[in-house]
Amino acid sequence: MQDLFTSFKDNCGFGLLASIDNTPSHKNLEDAITSLSRMMHRGAIAADGKTGDGSGLLLSLPKSFFAKDAQTNGV
Repeated sequence: MQDLFTSFKDNCGFGLLASIDNTPSHKNLEDAITSLSRMMHRGAIAADGKTGDGSGLLLSLPKSFFAKDAQTNGV
């Protein structure tokens, strides 16, 4: 069995922000963006000062909302 603390060497870590009660909140998104923007000192930006290293956000989107909006707008 692999040791979870020493067997993975691909990244330096990750952050996780979640709503425990599964309530959507713009505050969660703001906090995630702020957290990500504060990672530049950890190498989240390449030497050219413009591109990143693949850091990003993973979030769920309300498919039913966008489907209804797309239909309303003829998309």
